[in-house]
Amino acid sequence: MSKHSLISSQRVKGTNVYGPDDTKVGQIEAMMIQKETGRVRYAVMSFGGFLGLGHTIIPSPGQH
Repeated sequence: MSKHSLISSQRVKGTNVYGPDDTKVGQIEAMMIQKETGRVRYAVMSFGGFLGLGHTIIPSPGQH
């Protein structure tokens, strides 16, 4: 476990996302951060596809 409370956005891109049953459902493409508060508003995730083709991009809500 890391002792740091921050993570670089460069390390988040490409992170796998798993469902409640531990099945991989996609990966993070970007994080959208609100300028005024510095809070993540949502993650942009990609689902499906093969070799960069046919994938779907969907925003996923962050914590408020």
